[in-house]
Amino acid sequence: MLGPFLALGVRHVLKDCERIDTLEQRLRELKMKQQRIEARRRSFESRRARREDTRRKILVGAIVLAKVEQGVLEDSVLRGWLDAALSPRTIARCSG
Repeated sequence: MLGPFLALGVRHVLKDCERIDTLEQRLRELKMKQQRIEARRRSFESRRARREDTRRKILVGAIVLAKVEQGVLEDSVLRGWLDAALSPRTIARCSG
Protein backbone atom coordinates (compact mmCIF):
# COMPACT_ATOMS: atom_id res chain seq x y z
CA MET A 1 0.00 0.00 0.00
CA LEU A 2 2.93 2.39 0.53
CA GLY A 3 4.19 1.95 -3.05
CA PRO A 4 1.92 4.53 -4.71
CA PHE A 5 2.48 7.05 -1.91
CA LEU A 6 6.23 6.54 -2.06
CA ALA A 7 6.26 7.00 -5.83
CA LEU A 8 4.21 10.18 -5.44
CA GLY A 9 6.73 11.53 -2.92
CA VAL A 10 9.67 10.70 -5.17
CA ARG A 11 8.05 12.48 -8.11
CA HIS A 12 7.39 15.50 -5.91
CA VAL A 13 11.04 15.56 -4.79
CA LEU A 14 12.24 15.23 -8.39
CA LYS A 15 10.04 18.13 -9.46
CA ASP A 16 11.43 20.21 -6.58
CA CYS A 17 14.99 19.35 -7.66
CA GLU A 18 14.22 20.36 -11.25
CA ARG A 19 12.72 23.61 -10.04
CA ILE A 20 15.79 24.30 -7.89
CA ASP A 21 18.07 23.60 -10.86
CA THR A 22 16.04 25.96 -13.03
CA LEU A 23 16.12 28.69 -10.40
CA GLU A 24 19.87 28.27 -9.88
CA GLN A 25 20.45 28.59 -13.62
CA ARG A 26 18.31 31.73 -13.72
CA LEU A 27 20.26 33.15 -10.78
CA ARG A 28 23.56 32.52 -12.60
CA GLU A 29 22.19 34.25 -15.71
CA LEU A 30 21.01 37.25 -13.71
CA LYS A 31 24.37 37.54 -11.94
CA MET A 32 26.17 37.52 -15.29
CA LYS A 33 23.81 40.17 -16.60
CA GLN A 34 24.41 42.29 -13.51
CA GLN A 35 28.18 41.98 -13.97
CA ARG A 36 27.91 43.13 -17.58
CA ILE A 37 25.77 46.10 -16.57
CA GLU A 38 28.21 47.03 -13.82
CA ALA A 39 31.19 46.79 -16.21
CA ARG A 40 29.38 49.00 -18.70
CA ARG A 41 28.62 51.55 -15.95
CA ARG A 42 32.27 51.61 -14.85
CA SER A 43 33.38 52.09 -18.45
CA PHE A 44 30.95 54.95 -18.93
CA GLU A 45 32.07 56.63 -15.69
CA SER A 46 35.71 56.28 -16.70
CA ARG A 47 35.08 57.82 -20.11
CA ARG A 48 33.07 60.65 -18.53
CA ALA A 49 35.82 61.41 -16.01
CA ARG A 50 38.46 61.41 -18.74
CA ARG A 51 36.34 63.71 -20.91
CA GLU A 52 35.88 66.15 -17.99
CA ASP A 53 39.61 66.05 -17.20
CA THR A 54 40.50 66.77 -20.83
CA ARG A 55 38.04 69.66 -20.96
CA ARG A 56 39.48 71.12 -17.75
CA LYS A 57 43.03 70.92 -19.13
CA ILE A 58 42.01 72.57 -22.38
CA LEU A 59 40.31 75.40 -20.50
CA VAL A 60 43.33 75.93 -18.23
CA GLY A 61 45.62 75.98 -21.27
CA ALA A 62 43.38 78.50 -23.02
CA ILE A 63 43.40 80.75 -19.96
CA VAL A 64 47.19 80.60 -19.65
CA LEU A 65 47.65 81.35 -23.35
CA ALA A 66 45.19 84.25 -23.10
CA LYS A 67 47.15 85.67 -20.15
CA VAL A 68 50.38 85.46 -22.18
CA GLU A 69 48.70 87.21 -25.12
CA GLN A 70 47.33 89.91 -22.79
CA GLY A 71 50.79 90.47 -21.32
CA VAL A 72 49.66 89.44 -17.84
CA LEU A 73 52.00 86.45 -17.91
CA GLU A 74 55.46 86.61 -19.46
CA ASP A 75 56.09 84.23 -22.33
CA SER A 76 59.38 83.24 -20.68
CA VAL A 77 57.48 82.10 -17.57
CA LEU A 78 55.27 79.84 -19.66
CA ARG A 79 58.32 78.49 -21.51
CA GLY A 80 59.99 77.82 -18.15
CA TRP A 81 56.96 75.85 -16.99
CA LEU A 82 56.95 73.87 -20.22
CA ASP A 83 60.70 73.18 -20.06
CA ALA A 84 60.36 71.93 -16.49
CA ALA A 85 57.33 69.77 -17.20
CA LEU A 86 58.01 68.37 -20.66
CA SER A 87 60.87 66.57 -22.34
CA PRO A 88 62.73 68.42 -25.13
CA ARG A 89 61.40 65.89 -27.63
CA THR A 90 57.80 66.60 -26.61
CA ILE A 91 58.36 70.36 -26.78
CA ALA A 92 59.88 70.05 -30.26
CA ARG A 93 56.95 67.94 -31.42
CA CYS A 94 54.40 70.42 -30.09
CA SER A 95 56.21 73.49 -31.39
CA GLY A 96 55.76 72.31 -34.93
